[in-house]
Amino acid sequence: MIKRLLLVLLLCVPSAWASDQVFVTGTGSASLDNAATNYIPVVGNKGTGGTVEDDSSCFVTSAGTLSKLRVTVSAAPGASKSWAFTVMVNRAASALTCTIADSATSCTDVSNTPSISANQPADIRIVPTGTPTAAQAHITLVYAGGTSAESVLCGSTGTQAVSTTAT
Repeated sequence: MIKRLLLVLLLCVPSAWASDQVFVTGTGSASLDNAATNYIPVVGNKGTGGTVEDDSSCFVTSAGTLSKLRVTVSAAPGASKSWAFTVMVNRAASALTCTIADSATSCTDVSNTPSISANQPADIRIVPTGTPTAAQAHITLVYAGGTSAESVLCGSTGTQAVSTTAT
């Protein structure tokens, strides 16, 4: 009986087939560059990040929205210092952003929901102010796709050339 009820709910509730996905990214065990702007992909682990946006962008395969940015760093930036995190869509700053300053170690933006079109690049720009304490960053955000039941596998070649011979 419970299985039948669950099946009916899944078939009758359109949101049951929504394609919301949590994107997880960060620097892993490497620290951000606290003297230059960093870029990291919205999915995966880029290590220290890069200072060139093209090296860190990934492309989503279907249109949707990005939301619920949550960032944690391993060490507070310090007095009058900060890290500003901005989700970049198609090489432009979106409204999805948050800043970790002074003694804080986390920030969130759960209000803004920028759109992203199919095949547009996305990444996260991280700008240090005042030479903050070196830290690792751990970031999550939600991607809500416009195509029901579709998963997005987002990747980037970074500075690596794409193989034309691998199978």
